[in-house]
Amino acid sequence: MVIVYTSIFSLIVCQIIKIVERKVNVLVADDHKLLCQALQQLLITMPFINHVYIAYDGRQALDQVQTNHIDLALLDVRMPVMDGLQAAEYILKNYTKTKVIAMTFHAADATIVEILRIGVHGILLKQTCDFSSLEMAISQVMSGLNYFCASTEKVLSQNLKQLQEPLRTRFTPRQLDVLRLTCDGKTAKEIAMSLNITKGSTENYRKELLHKTKTSNVAELVSFAIRNGIV
Repeated sequence: MVIVYTSIFSLIVCQIIKIVERKVNVLVADDHKLLCQALQQLLITMPFINHVYIAYDGRQALDQVQTNHIDLALLDVRMPVMDGLQAAEYILKNYTKTKVIAMTFHAADATIVEILRIGVHGILLKQTCDFSSLEMAISQVMSGLNYFCASTEKVLSQNLKQLQEPLRTRFTPRQLDVLRLTCDGKTAKEIAMSLNITKGSTENYRKELLHKTKTSNVAELVSFAIRNGIV
């Protein structure tokens, strides 16, 4: 039975390769260097991959897209310097021929909804992704389809109304600074000193964060940040 399924999958991939028609250049961006390099080595074994570029943060990812011809970008959602969501949004707006697949460890609805809002062509959940699903995701996206696993499709169907509402959970760099220090247990006064801002400004940033995340207090805000892999 396994052999039969494998054969069917191989036939599907071969058909998709024909649709793609040419080998593609892929960018892998992930701040976990070992994972990033392992994905690079794995991808180059696929028959429809020409070259695999790598980046360790969102800024490096944009540099690679601006310097090289990238057909597909595999972007980790949470990265330093510039996160994957910001990089994905920029690429989709300015490099319309480049396909984008977001990768994340965090399957919380809020994270998936945040990714879907940007308009990526696919989502891979790291904890459930294997070689076959990775190959299928790339093949489908490069043939003009979208790729969303079953759990992502479920989130999509359950949050259609929320997806149509204005985006509220994107954070400015300063808001992220305040959020991370809040999660470290710092008081408003300590955060103000650390960021060289006033205590009043810190409290205003926290109010903005509570509003954006639809949380009621600092404890809920910290829980939101941890649950969605922001910190």
